[in-house]
Amino acid sequence: MVEAMRKATTLSWVSDYRWEAKGNTLGHATYKIWLKKPNFVRLEAMRAGSNDLSGILVGDGDYFWIYWPKEKPRYWWERTGKYAEEYEKYRSTFYMKERSPLGRHSIGHQTDKLGAGMAMTIVDPSTFHGYTDSLQPYLDGVRGLGSEKSGSG
Repeated sequence: MVEAMRKATTLSWVSDYRWEAKGNTLGHATYKIWLKKPNFVRLEAMRAGSNDLSGILVGDGDYFWIYWPKEKPRYWWERTGKYAEEYEKYRSTFYMKERSPLGRHSIGHQTDKLGAGMAMTIVDPSTFHGYTDSLQPYLDGVRGLGSEKSGSG
């Protein structure tokens, strides 16, 4: 699987992301991702049940850029004091920029910042760009479970 990801020149997928522990849902989101060699990415995430994008991560080859179309999610340290004031002032015009050197960055470690209720992805998409994550020796494949549609009618 890792070899196939690294040999591809482009790769994309759509994912229904669920984060659970002891039968409790901690996060549920959907995301779409597009990857291109040598070091480009676009990831769009939204909370499950929403039609609005929560956050967008773009990798331009040198940097990750994270943008929130509605507003930046509030972190715990932005709830009081000067950080709360700054959050209120900049929450709808804020973006993040971070270096993303080829093979030495992790898209999976950025997904929690998107405001969609995600933690790290099981397979780090940066494997495509040559990154080796700590779980890689224990993964031997990814399995699709198909899809279901429910509703009346």
